[in-house]
Amino acid sequence: MKESHIALALPEFGNDCSFEVGWFTNSRSPLLIFIDDQRKWLKDWMTKGGVDVVVTNNKATYELLRLDPILKYKRLFYVEALERLQDIILEIYEDSSRKRAIDGYGEM
Repeated sequence: MKESHIALALPEFGNDCSFEVGWFTNSRSPLLIFIDDQRKWLKDWMTKGGVDVVVTNNKATYELLRLDPILKYKRLFYVEALERLQDIILEIYEDSSRKRAIDGYGEM
């Protein structure tokens, strides 16, 4: 985890994942979650609080994320084609690299 540049989580996971989410919250590496219709994890506020980005290919899930009291303040993406996921991961990685350089932490 210390050497990672970005974290990608795929639900279903529960509170048992909150340690890793918390670790990434304290790191400078963003945490991205990709979901379709897996929504059980949305009940775990500890996990949601540490997430930086959520990507979904499910329109109903996207609308639910936009109304979530915690996640609505995160970066949310709806993609119609799964091929777009790699573009978003690259965009998040590049944004994080620029922020680290600006903050004086150097390259990732």
